Amino acid sequence: MSRFGGPWRLRTLLVGQFLVAMLVALVVLTLMMIFWRLPLAQQQTQDEQARVADLALANMEHGLDNTQALMSTLTGLTGLADSAGGPAAAIAADVFAVATRQLLLGDNLLDGVYLLDDTLTLRSALLRHGVVAQAGEWVGNDLSAVAVLRTAREQGTLQWSAQFLSPIQGRPVVAVAVPFAGGVLLGELSMDRLVSLTNRPNQRDGLLLLAVDNRGALVSAPNLQMVRERTNLMNLPLVQAALRGEQASGRFEFDGQPYQGTARLSHRLGWGLLVAYPESVAQASRDAAILIAVVTLSLALAVGVATAVWLTHRIERVVHGAMAFAHRIAAGQYDGAPQSSGIAELERLGTDLQQVAQAIAQREHQLADQDRRFRELVEHTADLVIELDRHGTVTYANPSAEQVLGQPGLPARGRAIVDLVEPDERAMVQEFVVVGGKLRRPTYRQDLRMLTAGGAVRDIAWSSSVDRNAEGGFEGFRCIGIDVTSQRAAEAAVRRSEERLRTILDSTPALAVQWFDTEGRVLEWNTASAALLGWSKDEAMGRRLEELIYSPQQQRDFMHMLAEVGRTGQPYGPYEGEVHDRAGRARWLLSTTIGVPGDVARGESPMIFVCLDVDISDRKRAEAALLDLNAQLEGRIEERTRSLSIANTELEQALQTVQLAQERLVASQDRLVQSEKLASLGSLVAGVAHELNTPIGNGRMAVSTLKERVGQFRRQIEQGLKRSDLEAFVSHVDTGGDIALRNLERASELLSSFKQVAVDQTSDQRRRFRLREVVDEIVLTLQPTFKRSAHELVCRVPDEIELDSYPGALGQVLTNLIQNAHIHGLDGIERGRIDIAAEVRASEVCLSVADNGHGIPEANRRHVFDPFYTTKLGHGGSGLGLPIVRNIVAGALGGHIDFRHPDAGGVVFEVVIPLTAPVAPATEAAAV
Repeated sequence: MSRFGGPWRLRTLLVGQFLVAMLVALVVLTLMMIFWRLPLAQQQTQDEQARVADLALANMEHGLDNTQALMSTLTGLTGLADSAGGPAAAIAADVFAVATRQLLLGDNLLDGVYLLDDTLTLRSALLRHGVVAQAGEWVGNDLSAVAVLRTAREQGTLQWSAQFLSPIQGRPVVAVAVPFAGGVLLGELSMDRLVSLTNRPNQRDGLLLLAVDNRGALVSAPNLQMVRERTNLMNLPLVQAALRGEQASGRFEFDGQPYQGTARLSHRLGWGLLVAYPESVAQASRDAAILIAVVTLSLALAVGVATAVWLTHRIERVVHGAMAFAHRIAAGQYDGAPQSSGIAELERLGTDLQQVAQAIAQREHQLADQDRRFRELVEHTADLVIELDRHGTVTYANPSAEQVLGQPGLPARGRAIVDLVEPDERAMVQEFVVVGGKLRRPTYRQDLRMLTAGGAVRDIAWSSSVDRNAEGGFEGFRCIGIDVTSQRAAEAAVRRSEERLRTILDSTPALAVQWFDTEGRVLEWNTASAALLGWSKDEAMGRRLEELIYSPQQQRDFMHMLAEVGRTGQPYGPYEGEVHDRAGRARWLLSTTIGVPGDVARGESPMIFVCLDVDISDRKRAEAALLDLNAQLEGRIEERTRSLSIANTELEQALQTVQLAQERLVASQDRLVQSEKLASLGSLVAGVAHELNTPIGNGRMAVSTLKERVGQFRRQIEQGLKRSDLEAFVSHVDTGGDIALRNLERASELLSSFKQVAVDQTSDQRRRFRLREVVDEIVLTLQPTFKRSAHELVCRVPDEIELDSYPGALGQVLTNLIQNAHIHGLDGIERGRIDIAAEVRASEVCLSVADNGHGIPEANRRHVFDPFYTTKLGHGGSGLGLPIVRNIVAGALGGHIDFRHPDAGGVVFEVVIPLTAPVAPATEAAAV
């Protein structure tokens, strides 16, 4: 039942709905007529009246403008006549008279033109043809009684008069007075022609146009009798508003008839113009709009009611048929079809009902099949499925649940759920059952320890949902459980493993381990880290290393390294770095950083970085001591070199050159004491010095022999010189000079080559050079090393390869590779071979150093470029040669180095560098 006493019939509802809609439309239409259409029609009428009034006023103002221009022209002619003298004045007067007569014959408003002197005495008067007046009789009369003349003379500006009676024409006129130097020019305007200007625009039937002067007297009106009688309309509010200069509209009565009008003011004449329609004409559009609306609404109401009655009757038949078909569907009869109506929407309704019936039948079949499948799934699933009533008693348990929760002779079905859990958890489960009717969430998850057959305990993860009836009443619970006993045991094992790992890390005395998140904040800080760096775990947790041991630049490098490890997933290191502990002491660390995935579910960072540090400060101090020892050895070499004496000036100069190169070498070694870059150069100095001993010693021996022979020659001269003695002396001098010259040239070649290599390797100057020249210089300086062995050093570098790079850095690389091949590759081989070759590849050059030695064992290949890794530890090997080579190639030379093992044996090191080195080469410190 509805609040209005229903239910209602469809016909009643549709007809009533239509009538309500029509009533709303009527109300809306009435409101629109009152507040929009009628005011709009009235506004349109007022706008039309205003347009006509403005047009009439514009016509009159245009005529006055033309008249004012004509008078200004005549005034100019009058002034010209007054200013001229003699015959010219007469001619100018005649011109003025002729021009005035022509104007009075033309189509303008002027009826008469009068020329007055300073005393306002009439000097001449000209009238339009047809004007009945004797203008000549007034010449010489004083017209100072005319107010507009006095005003024009006193103010010296053009003046317009209101309507007044012309003393010459004897009828009402409007005048314009224009002063000039000799008097005043007065023009009188025809009232008829002036009024006719206001009657030109939009002469429509019923349109009333009135003109009043500044005192309210009628100047123009359809009723000429009222004009002649000078009817005054000052009593009309509309006229008063117009004469005040206001643009007003409103209702007024004229000649016994009501009008709706608009008023305008001519400021020049002070006239008011009224444009009006009779009130019946002004309201005609409003009455027509009301009539049209009433007729339209009446016809629409009649047609609408008839159509609604017919349509509702037809719809009722179809709806009754559809209702009968729906009742059959509700009764489970899905065959048949609803009655046809011929209406598209109702036909669609019948089709939809038929489709609904088919869908319901199909859905019932599917539900039956799904129910069967669901029951089979529940019966055969390994998960535990139970149902509880509102008291917590098990009403259903699938076989898996019976197998886990049931006991021999005591199945789970029919038992209280609280009896199936451990005693410690029964109070919690009982409370959950009690408040079941108040639960609102769709599911609840709980982990419970359940009692199984034989008294065993299993960890079950339950997902429970509240079961409610159609009215929302609490019926019980549906629960699905998963046996997570093994998972919990695995988690406990993982936690124990983590605890053991943390215990091991904390107990490791020599390996400092720190964990970091992606922001570089400390997550773990073992005991060795605290002992090594001086910061306790509590102080370090959550802080960044720049707050503890790093400088800002080291922190930026560290963050870049973490980003690289996170991106590639590869470990970084081992790498060395100097830090300062809490007490400010310098510590050298050998570090390796690896990345491991974090447990996001436990709130950890997606990637955790583990940094492993070993304190190598003692080794660094030992390396510094080793460098000091090398410096002392170089000093001894220098002392030994300086002990050599020379026999002549050239040898002394050569020795000075050697000493200068040695001094520069020592100075360079002092500046680069932190690197091994010039370590090979020191050995070259010893080799070159040893090599110089031979030619210098031979030269010295030849010179000393010559000196002894000169002494003998002097004694022979004293005793008597023979020809044979002279020939023998000359032969000895020739032989000795030749020996000295050959040995000095050999020493000079060695010194030149060594000087170039020394300058290049100590200066790091960039220049253009030929690759073959640098290689030859390096080979020449290393020849003394190979003289003591049967090994062969072969150079196959083309002459045309030219580079813009750093010859010193390239020489250092080549020297280290050749010495590495000699010391390691050819160790224990009687006759070895080292090949140096080069080829250009596009904008790069590939320089290779190959030997036919032992090669690099498989186990050592991945450590080739690791710092301090050497197979000659304790036998002269430092493990810094190849790391320095890689840093120089990647830094200053801007290339890369790699090695391979050919099938023939041995190893080939390939250095690929650009023909033009990078603009900003790496620093020497970075190469170490």
